[in-house]
Amino acid sequence: IPQATTPTVTTYEAEVIDATSVEVGGSVDNDGGAEVTEYGVCWSTSGTPTVNDNKVPVGEGIGEFTYTLTGLEPSTTYFLTVYATNSAGTSYGTSVSFTTEAEAPQYTAPAVTTDSVTGATTTSAKVHGTVTDDGGDVITEYGFCMSTEGTPTMEDVVYIVGTNASGSFSFDTTLTNLTPGSTYFVAAYAINSVDTAYGEEVVLSIEEEMVVDDFVCGDSTIVDVDNNLYHTVLIGNQCWMKENLRTTHYANNDTIAVGGDLNNASYYYPDNDVNNKEFYGLLYSWKAVMGNSSSSANNPSGVQGICPTGWHVPSNAEWTELTDYVSSQNEYLCDNNYIAKALASKSAWIGDYSTCTVGNDLSANDATGFNAIPAGFLSVNQWYNFDIEVKYWSSTVDNGTMIHTRGLKNTSINMSNLSAGSSTYALSVRCVKDND
Repeated sequence: IPQATTPTVTTYEAEVIDATSVEVGGSVDNDGGAEVTEYGVCWSTSGTPTVNDNKVPVGEGIGEFTYTLTGLEPSTTYFLTVYATNSAGTSYGTSVSFTTEAEAPQYTAPAVTTDSVTGATTTSAKVHGTVTDDGGDVITEYGFCMSTEGTPTMEDVVYIVGTNASGSFSFDTTLTNLTPGSTYFVAAYAINSVDTAYGEEVVLSIEEEMVVDDFVCGDSTIVDVDNNLYHTVLIGNQCWMKENLRTTHYANNDTIAVGGDLNNASYYYPDNDVNNKEFYGLLYSWKAVMGNSSSSANNPSGVQGICPTGWHVPSNAEWTELTDYVSSQNEYLCDNNYIAKALASKSAWIGDYSTCTVGNDLSANDATGFNAIPAGFLSVNQWYNFDIEVKYWSSTVDNGTMIHTRGLKNTSINMSNLSAGSSTYALSVRCVKDND
């Protein structure tokens, strides 16, 4: 009787490799003269694998076979061989190696908010949105959808704003050809490979016609394009805003950049804190204040710049008109000479200084109602004098790149008339109403 030998086997190269599985195969070519009671694959992460390592029995007898091996680790090199067992023992094929793929990223749906609607007219409005989370994936498309029946989706009117973006970012667009007297429902959307996400819907009501109320300075308020509200005060023949400007858009809805180079049209948060915007207003580069307008020394300046429609950036001459008028009114004078306290707000100023300074007895401030608020200023990437000083831009060039400014400090007894570099400072803004 012939003596049985171990089987003869062949290991095939691994195929169809992904992060956690691989298709393997081989053949039992000869049973060695005894029945093959088990064949399969064995594997390890080092050296030459045997049945004492990881193994999977696949069948018995002879012939070819394939098997999908699962439960592997991503980005890992394995060594694998085919084995077969008969009464004479176990034999192995040649050991082959393979490396599993890296684990695929686990994306989620994006997150998006519908922020606001601004600058509505009888036929158009500007909408603003923010992608707050891209889900780890590319945002293939983002924009706004709009309907007249509630809960807008991609099946309704779609305004595509952009494609192929990532990270968190803000975006806006102008809705046009709206029907006067209609109500629209608007939602921001963002799409990635997982899903389409929507922000909460915003209701937009379009008036039949724009209603303009009679304006009475001191009684009436105004709103800018961002819907920020400002009180007004009549001082002499001038109607001033009572609060520092805090818009982030021009009256035509063009966006003003936040932060960055002072030589650009940008705004900044007082003391570098977004929470200061509501009370202290924003600080602006001179380029942002002027928009595309040229310097003006006229009274009135004729420079709308960053101000709302119907209002303008005061020239140096208009600031002089203000201080001259206040100086001429005995009720506004401290010690018969000084006007700083009459222009400064009753709160926020730090200090307790000598009589007639802004920082002394805050309850005696603001006789004029001008309400100058100490937002400090930014110069060459450094914030200065928050709650100590306020500086206001004018529309007037002093000399070269130097701009006339007006300001108050907690130690001031009068309003200063100094100059600041147009590309090295960010200051506060007050607007003056245009003449009717």
